[in-house]
Amino acid sequence: MPIRYDQSNFTYGEISPKIYARTDIEQYYKAAKKLRNCIVIPEGGVQRRFGTRYADTLQIATASDYCNIEAISIEKSDYLLLWEEQSLKIYLENKLISQVNSIYKKEDVKNLRFTQVYDRLIISHKNFPQYQLVRRANNAVLITEVDIPNNYFISQALGANLDAVYPVRFETQGVIPSSNPQIYANRTYYIRVFLNTAFRIYQSSEDAVNDVNPYTPIDAGNNSYVIVLNNWVLEQIVFKNVPTFDFKRNYDNLTFQPAAKTGNTTLACSGNIFTNDYIGGVFKGNDGIAKITGINSASVARIRVIKDFKDLSNMLGNLSFLGEPAWSATRGYPKTCSYYQSRLFFGGTFTIPNGTWGSRVNEFYDFDDSERLDDSAISWYPSTGFSNQIVDFTSGNSLIVHTDSGSYSSQVLIDSPITPNNFSLNEQNKDGVADIPAAFVDNQIMYIDSSLGNVKVMQFDLNQSSYALNTISVFSSHLIVSPVDLESFANPKYAQGCFLFVANSDGTLAVLQTLSEEGVRAWSLGETANIRNDGTVDKGYFAKVASSGTRCWFVVQRVVNGVTRLMIEELDFTLHTDCSYRNDLLNSDVVNGLDYLEGCQVDIVADGFVLKRQTVNAGTIHFPNVVQSVIIGLSYESSFTTLPIGMIEGTPSNLYAPKHIRTLYINYYETIGGTIGNSLIVTTPMAKVKLDQKIIPKSGVFQYNPMSDWDGTTMGITIKQTQPLPMTIIGISYVLELT
Repeated sequence: MPIRYDQSNFTYGEISPKIYARTDIEQYYKAAKKLRNCIVIPEGGVQRRFGTRYADTLQIATASDYCNIEAISIEKSDYLLLWEEQSLKIYLENKLISQVNSIYKKEDVKNLRFTQVYDRLIISHKNFPQYQLVRRANNAVLITEVDIPNNYFISQALGANLDAVYPVRFETQGVIPSSNPQIYANRTYYIRVFLNTAFRIYQSSEDAVNDVNPYTPIDAGNNSYVIVLNNWVLEQIVFKNVPTFDFKRNYDNLTFQPAAKTGNTTLACSGNIFTNDYIGGVFKGNDGIAKITGINSASVARIRVIKDFKDLSNMLGNLSFLGEPAWSATRGYPKTCSYYQSRLFFGGTFTIPNGTWGSRVNEFYDFDDSERLDDSAISWYPSTGFSNQIVDFTSGNSLIVHTDSGSYSSQVLIDSPITPNNFSLNEQNKDGVADIPAAFVDNQIMYIDSSLGNVKVMQFDLNQSSYALNTISVFSSHLIVSPVDLESFANPKYAQGCFLFVANSDGTLAVLQTLSEEGVRAWSLGETANIRNDGTVDKGYFAKVASSGTRCWFVVQRVVNGVTRLMIEELDFTLHTDCSYRNDLLNSDVVNGLDYLEGCQVDIVADGFVLKRQTVNAGTIHFPNVVQSVIIGLSYESSFTTLPIGMIEGTPSNLYAPKHIRTLYINYYETIGGTIGNSLIVTTPMAKVKLDQKIIPKSGVFQYNPMSDWDGTTMGITIKQTQPLPMTIIGISYVLELT
């Protein structure tokens, strides 16, 4: 008698071959045997993964050449920052808008660590002083006239890149220009530059890059100016105070005596210990505190008293504190940084590898830790008898300090903000963290452990009043291959859920879809490649990932026309090709400017129709007729293989019993095409296809009769999508015969 078996939940994604026999666990029945270039949706189904949109080609060639990317958001605009050797490139809407010289050599850029504080980016590196990247205003440019037919505002020379998008503000010494909608002074708008002196105005950067919804000019106003906000400055941070540390601890038998209780004076020592390393340091004794401002001799230092000494008697060294600046060329600079509870944090120098320093509240560049007032700076040194070299910070419900021998957390269950008097770092686990920045996603802290073989997750457990540690990749461990980068993506457009991207050393991209409250922990694997004209396949490598707000970018190594290149590509859920070119306003029978795909076979979707693949020649693709909208990119195959059918409730069958599939029902959602076995999944019957109308995605159920033999553990149904079209499978139903 036929038996029905349904699976409509794949929220554990692709599981490891080591789990194929575990029909005794719940996860088996919510998983797949293989998910390649697919992702799991929170509702339980499986869909074709996102595509990518081409942004730029880098000057460096391979992933072994060092680069780094970071994304920041300023006034609802997402900027991509590309760090190369002694160079920083800044992109807005995937257009290069600025390039800044930097001090970082080739081998340094991969070890840069970042944190954003309001509108500036803080940069840390263990071998360099801390820097900041700040966006400032350009010079004001006079608006001279309007070109109403072209929707242009005309100004004096902007000095900007053509077709680039920039944030701007307007100011006036007379009358602001009239427009529809009306623009106002001292508000941020966006312009797209069409000539060196002509631009259009938009509400958002996205409107600007797509040239939609421009403001209509009416007049140029009177004595009004446009100010482009694109003057990027990379500068060394000038700290008001830096933290201090007693490195030498060799003055217990010495005495100290200030020349005065207050003001600018001198401090004498009974031994010859003062060097220039102490300038900027602190002396404490007899209830007084003084900053060391200079050195007169090995036994006399110049000081500025900031808290009066009680008296001028000799102060015993074992009752005093003499500290050098904790950060310097001699002592090293912090390796990493973060921002937590209105304090800027730095951590880990080569001389104080476990040092953790927090600034004064809302005084990001003041690390004066000489006093212990509530708003004073914080200095802490977590230790458990192991190495405790700080690798990274994570700012979430608490401040997490990751080290090579475990992770520590500031207190969570306290109502008041952290202060020097209540701050502590409590050990959470003894699990070492790899030298890859951790990620905060779905209210969970995720990192690569020191073995480079596991993705770990820390989540606060209220019952234990501490962070519980688990291996989130345990059921899909084969997808984690010595990772080189890790990034969260929490607010994607056109998709639900939260993502973690793990760029593997073999070039694959392990993708985790996570919604812990809904029981979603689904891993899948992304792969990318280029196909040459002769059919040769050149594998691509996902090398770096960065995200900010609703945007995410990859650096991908590709072989194009026989030459290895690194490319910047943005994740895009509306595309089904990689390294894609898109133009919705083409209105032509030819596309130029595809040099970055020279010699590659590309998929083409024109006005909603899939055309025959072509090879890019001289940067050009031709069409048989004029098309309005076109998407051109590299193909990838999405494949989804089910697990063998395990235990069936109410039957004596088990995993190894022979089974015969009589009928399959494939429940699809907003899908066009795809294949199962050697059969097409027909979403639109041929009788309903009109040659002059594109096929739109459909939802429904497709019946498939595989005519398969009796099978057991090798049984598995594979569904593929090879065309650049959408595919979502929300359930599979079997009609089986059992022995």
